[in-house]
Amino acid sequence: MDRVNVVIVGGGQAGLAVSHELSQAGADHVVLERDRVGHTWRGRWDSFCLVTPNWSLRLPGHHYDGADPDGFLPKHDIVTYLAGYAASFGAPVREGVEVHSVTAAPGDGFLVHTSDGELHTRAVVACTGPYARAHRPPGARSLPVELAQLDVADYRNPGALPPGAVLVVGCGQSGAQLAEELHEAGREVVLACGRAPWAPRRLGGRDIVWWGLESGFLDQPPTTLPSPAARLAANILATGRGGGHDLHLRSGFRPDYGAWLPWPEAFDEFGFPLQQDGASTVVDGLYFAGGHFQRKRMSATLIGVGEDAAIVAAAIAASAR
Repeated sequence: MDRVNVVIVGGGQAGLAVSHELSQAGADHVVLERDRVGHTWRGRWDSFCLVTPNWSLRLPGHHYDGADPDGFLPKHDIVTYLAGYAASFGAPVREGVEVHSVTAAPGDGFLVHTSDGELHTRAVVACTGPYARAHRPPGARSLPVELAQLDVADYRNPGALPPGAVLVVGCGQSGAQLAEELHEAGREVVLACGRAPWAPRRLGGRDIVWWGLESGFLDQPPTTLPSPAARLAANILATGRGGGHDLHLRSGFRPDYGAWLPWPEAFDEFGFPLQQDGASTVVDGLYFAGGHFQRKRMSATLIGVGEDAAIVAAAIAASAR
């Protein structure tokens, strides 16, 4: 059985940011990624691009330094950025290794059961993201079985859909962008709207994300929310497509840590971990990074995940000492 001090689950921006900070601290660790680095970004639809400007790419030690800071990276460039980040500090990533479950080890620590065998570790950092499991409204089960239904993760382009009109359920960032793309492709589209807030793409010559950062809006902690359920509210509706423009038109996903972590008491009714600064308040040695509203409104974003990763890595390093 392999032994390693820290196991990070997930090779996206959160997992790599934690890995960078642990590497800086000289901590023994490994990153387990079920596919390839940046797998979630690779799976987005063909025309996908960032909704936040390129300057918001601020992972620890690897800020964006390209020629178009106010542009919006397409998905293949996002993957290139993350792969380059992993290579820049030699991240100990094991690609193609899926975590099936985690159990308490006899004595102390954890046993991580993977597609490549078991690992014994003293700390686990869950970095699988807040959008792991698609949430379909109950009414979807009543629709005819011959009617094609797919989640946004399975959408690629208008030509890949069956002919005919398209109903897009949910007017968050993804839903609205797909509705716009399908409409421009000549499809008849109906968009079932929810309560996603809208804001202009730019104000006073500055992007709305700049205003959110400079005003302190993105630094707001979960305690500013009216209720825990507000974490499921949609992000501000915007698009980066075509250089970024207004989009006038999230009840889509839920966390899914419970699919591989066997401690239901470690999560609240919405599936969010019970944690403080990324450390589980229920299971000693279990950590999280990249969660929506983990510490701040920007905790799950490329602009904010590095800050949380540094705090988690420091806590792990301090525990080891």
